[in-house]
Order: sequence, then structure tokens, then C-alpha cells
Amino acid sequence: MALPPRAFWPLQDLANRWDCLRSDIVQWALTDHIQISAVIDPTLCDGEALIGLVNICAVCLTPMFLANRERSTPIRVRRIAPPGSCEWRHIVAPPEGILLDAHELIVTSSEVARFEEEHEVLRRANGTSGSSTRYDWEGMLAHLALQIHRRTVPETQGELVAEMQQWFIDRSPSAEAPDERSIRRRITPLWQAMHERA
Repeated sequence: MALPPRAFWPLQDLANRWDCLRSDIVQWALTDHIQISAVIDPTLCDGEALIGLVNICAVCLTPMFLANRERSTPIRVRRIAPPGSCEWRHIVAPPEGILLDAHELIVTSSEVARFEEEHEVLRRANGTSGSSTRYDWEGMLAHLALQIHRRTVPETQGELVAEMQQWFIDRSPSAEAPDERSIRRRITPLWQAMHERA
């Protein structure tokens, strides 16, 4: 039996998927390109109680990443909206608003699909033969190069293979990934060159 599709993407997972920073996604939300959400406890807003999945006002999130775009500071949010609503509700209780950390921010899968379709995210050009490859090897190598630049490569090649395999799974609608041997064959020259330089 196949597992159901994921309902949402945590902000960090989505940043990994798109090879960007979480602060980039917040900026896109601020300019109405994407909607960020969160799951909250019962909260009173202008006489209406909201609970569960709600939209978060991006303006409230901008201070979260001001000091450091890679790390975040928890902030108080005072404006939220029910899913599908464009009207922001002001939080009445608790009066100080709700405290949110970056790991609590999510984007629904339907919103991710809409964004990727609209902005042609993850679209790959076909090869010279006119057919597309089964796996996005160029995308994986680009992601790996970015990880090396950020100095966040695992200490062992086995860990790196597992990380790259997860990269494919996160981008596949059916959670497919190449086998470890195929990934190792692709990354070994880069891995060796990196350690020879070190």
C-alpha cells in the first residue's frame, strides 16, 4: 500500500529542496509569491477562535531572520488567517500573540506545487536526444557544490551518499532515488578532489 502524500513542507526542508535560504522564502511570502503557515493551539482572534493550520502574516516573520539569514530568533506573531482567507485576524488572546520558531513554519504541499508550477521550479531541460533522464543528476551536483561552498558536507562519503539519496527522495513525487552505487559513482571524483585539496 502506498503512503499518502505529505501534507506540508517544513520551511527548512523546503529551503533544502529549492537550494535557497529560509529567509528567501520569507521574502517571497512578503511579496505575495507564497503563503507560509503554522499549526497552532486554540487562539482567540477578534471574537473567533482559530486552531490547527493557519496562515501566518509574512510581515510578522521578517524580524525572525534579520540578525542572521541562516539562524533565526523566535518571534511573537499577532496576525493570522484561516486557510484560504485573505483577511488577517488580530490575535486577542494571548494578548502578546503566539510565539513561533522557524522550525514551526510550514508551507502546504498544494502551495508548494502551485509555486513550483508558476515559477517553473525544478523543471529540467531535456537532453540532446530529446528525452529526459530519470534522475536530476545535474541538480544533485549543483546542490552538492552549494553544500561544499557552505562547508556543510558530512565527514564520511557514506553519510554524503545517504544525504544525496534523501535529496532525490525529497524531490520525487513517488519518493524514488538512485541506488547508493550509482550515487557513489557520481560523487566519488568530487569527493576525492575535495579531500586531496584539504
